[in-house]
Amino acid sequence: MDVGTDTLRSISQDIANSIEPEPISKLEVLEPRPGVRCISVFVEGNDRPYSKSGMYLIRSGEENKVIPRIELRKMFQSCTDLLKETPSSNQELTFGELTDMMRMKGLHIVDESKLAKDLGFACSDGSFNMVGLLVSDQNPFTLSVSVFRDGTRNELKYSSDFSGHSIMRELLSVQDYVNSINETAVDMSSFIRQDVKLFDMDSFREAWVNAVVHNTWSLGIPPAVQIFEDRLEVISYGSIPYGQTEEKFFQGVSMPVNEALMQIFRSLGLSEHTGHGIPIITDRYGREAFGLTGANVRVTIAYDARRSSSLRNDEVAEILSKNEKLILSLLMSEPTFTLERVSQITGIGVSNTRGIVSGLKMRGYLARSGSRKKGTWVVNEEKLS
Repeated sequence: MDVGTDTLRSISQDIANSIEPEPISKLEVLEPRPGVRCISVFVEGNDRPYSKSGMYLIRSGEENKVIPRIELRKMFQSCTDLLKETPSSNQELTFGELTDMMRMKGLHIVDESKLAKDLGFACSDGSFNMVGLLVSDQNPFTLSVSVFRDGTRNELKYSSDFSGHSIMRELLSVQDYVNSINETAVDMSSFIRQDVKLFDMDSFREAWVNAVVHNTWSLGIPPAVQIFEDRLEVISYGSIPYGQTEEKFFQGVSMPVNEALMQIFRSLGLSEHTGHGIPIITDRYGREAFGLTGANVRVTIAYDARRSSSLRNDEVAEILSKNEKLILSLLMSEPTFTLERVSQITGIGVSNTRGIVSGLKMRGYLARSGSRKKGTWVVNEEKLS
């Protein structure tokens, strides 16, 4: 083409005026051989998707097609931290649990307002975003563990809800609760006795942390754990990041959408950024453990042994674990004990104690009478008999 004095300027202006957001462009005139001149246009940017004259297009064969709305939504969700960009519906937030957990990790907190900006849960004007809402003491989302009577969802036995705390504290409570029901079975099939756990706790922990960190919270649906006779399932809502292939997903290539939330989890030691969680699960349970759809990501962890509370002739033999029996026995003799005191005496972690007590309450073994501070524990002795 003929290159005049205004050619490069005209192309540069066309790029700036028609592409949104404006990318970085570099234009120059090249002469690959004598008498032949061409224009080199180099454009780069990571703020996808880009629109051309207000349209979002994708190349299909020999033509440009408008990107379907659902695909465009996936692009936006995968290329920006929506939690950081979405204002919190509640601006009266406190962060006592977050700062306590950070201090326990040896992190020195001087200025909470500076901490909010450094960790990405405050906007430039100081207001809180959705990340702040999730990690605050006023977090409105409830994490739950649902226990079903058999291998289907036809009949719910009970559900344990964990609410009223930061998303980190609720995550740990669910984790401790699930760990408390991870029974040990005895395998006598060989000459050597082997103790077999119901499932691999490391795999569950990786699946659960990933579910909370990568959940599409803008949908308003929190991740959940569902426990069946033969398996447990960890469900998060949304899909794998746009542009990430299933092969890269299973290789553990990390593409966190909720980057700020991931950063907070990493600072608390709750999550890694290495992407090793997926390989841990696949090495133990195979790729078939993952169900990937456009609506959710479901991790199915099959049991390595038979649950003691499995259905037998329509009767459920609810066998209490060693820790459950220990806590019930203690609260039966000392009904005024706080959970912190129970933890000190039994040696069971405080968060694990809370998870066990929550499960015992939901199953009818334990109840609380009176206020939180001055109330007492009531053990259902009839259920124990």
